[in-house]
Amino acid sequence: MAIKVNFKIAEACDSKSILFTDITGQYSTTNTTGWGAPNPDISTVIDVEIIIIAPDGNTYVISMADINGDLPSDSNGLFNIHMGYLGGNSGDVVQQGVYNVEYRVIYNDGSSTGQLVSKRKYTLATSVIKCCVHKMLAGLDMCDDCPCGEDKSNALEAYTLYKAMLYAYTCGSVEKANKMATQVNKLCNYQGTCASCTK
Repeated sequence: MAIKVNFKIAEACDSKSILFTDITGQYSTTNTTGWGAPNPDISTVIDVEIIIIAPDGNTYVISMADINGDLPSDSNGLFNIHMGYLGGNSGDVVQQGVYNVEYRVIYNDGSSTGQLVSKRKYTLATSVIKCCVHKMLAGLDMCDDCPCGEDKSNALEAYTLYKAMLYAYTCGSVEKANKMATQVNKLCNYQGTCASCTK
């Protein structure tokens, strides 16, 4: 038998953190890759880290000292990854787009270096983008003689890119999805001549 670490990751409801949940679990007849006999015990862990490539391309390493005993876990342990770990400040809204996350655990197998087990997953943070697109659409002035057609075209482009981003991510095109997220963010933050027409 062997340990296979596993986790879930998702954007928090308040958009201010990424929730990381260790779902490796305890060994059982239905979870043969969990912690505990006949597999190594969780007490043999000597190092753990989470490596994150954020939507802007920067890489961040959350160390064992940062994790402070919350991980690894054999009982769905939760670790809250806020922007303080990702180049910002705790309480900031998380970057929107695709996160590439690797979970690495080293346990003592009797060798000089220990045994490394790891798992990589992606998650897509979109709550702020979604809210922005919905506001752009809801704020459109649909009168026939409105002077700012730019508002309409930007809102429709943002909505199209938002839906395309979701489809691309679902189909496994994470790089394309991240580029689309960047474009939607630019439209959301656009302050052109028509940006205040419908406000």
